Amino acid sequence: MSFVNNIGCAVEKQVNKCELFSENYSFVVEVSENNSSDFEKMLNKNKCSYKQIGKTNDSNKIVVKNFIDLNINQTKKIWENALRKKLQ
Repeated sequence: MSFVNNIGCAVEKQVNKCELFSENYSFVVEVSENNSSDFEKMLNKNKCSYKQIGKTNDSNKIVVKNFIDLNINQTKKIWENALRKKLQ
């Protein structure tokens, strides 16, 4: 979402590192506000636990309260080239 479309996001709620980067089975999804109620109903109907952690925005930054503050363009370049440089 963020890298492909340069969409920023702000996570305002306090989340710990394990919630964001755990290898457990979890997903971060983006749902429009128009569809959020239906999406939550579907999750509840299927007994899936969930937590809204933030919102997308046009800031070109990924911000996690008191933890991360990254420029998308700079971070995307590092991400795209990291493995390539290691393999050379």
